[in-house]
Amino acid sequence: MKWHPAGHALATGSNDRQTKFWCRNRLGSTAGLDEEDDDGDEESNEIHVDEMELGNHVGIVIGRRGATIISMQRATGTKMHVDQVRRVLEIEGTQKQIDVVKKRVGALLERVSSDSEQRQRDAAAGIAS
Repeated sequence: MKWHPAGHALATGSNDRQTKFWCRNRLGSTAGLDEEDDDGDEESNEIHVDEMELGNHVGIVIGRRGATIISMQRATGTKMHVDQVRRVLEIEGTQKQIDVVKKRVGALLERVSSDSEQRQRDAAAGIAS
């Protein structure tokens, strides 16, 4: 096995007919690296803790075996914890990350509530027929 002459791709094969492709950044590439803010804002990197009320949708936010909350944590870079007694989502991260999480969770809850409203209308229409 050898890396491609440009140094960024490698293909491997195995006896069970699997082919895997491995990629890495080229030398000198800055793609995929965190961009530095040159604004001089130390507050942008400051860690905040915020809470979001979930109501009856705690299970929706957690997901099956925690899949939803885990994927959201990985995508946003935040730490999240659901307090099931108070029905609150605790979010820890920068203010920008917290805003992204709130938008995503809000969209998820909105989609779930609109789906349940649609099912209720469909059920009411079925009874009325």
